[in-house]
Amino acid sequence: MNFNHWKQTLFSLDRYENGGDAKTFTALIAQKPADASERQYIEALLQTFSNQDDYGIQESVLTVLDGVAQAVFFETLGNMFQEFLNNTEEQEWGLLLLGRTVNSCNEAAIKEMVSAAQKCTDKTMLAFLKSEEFCSEYPEILPFLASA
Repeated sequence: MNFNHWKQTLFSLDRYENGGDAKTFTALIAQKPADASERQYIEALLQTFSNQDDYGIQESVLTVLDGVAQAVFFETLGNMFQEFLNNTEEQEWGLLLLGRTVNSCNEAAIKEMVSAAQKCTDKTMLAFLKSEEFCSEYPEILPFLASA
């Protein structure tokens, strides 16, 4: 299945209300189309997040995102972070997605995340990382933001 067909199929599924569609969704997200770049794949996965009650389906997306190239992931997320926040309409997913990296205690990954946020033309992700809400939830980020 090529990327465009894969993406069209992915977004046509009623993954939150239909058990069969949820299984198809989970299977689809686990298989990056051969003609998709890592960035395209990550963008599509990030676009699946919304503010709807997802009944745990989005956890499968988080698991897949854990396995992608982290440098590409953070760069892609940084470039589309405002869109991501707009799609989710509240900051819960932003907190969760970035907070998972902080909770990992992986200094290299945290530095990569902050560096990507700094390099982005749109500073939404960097502002989010520096926000009182994020820093109060994840104070371990503060030393990494000292030079940001």
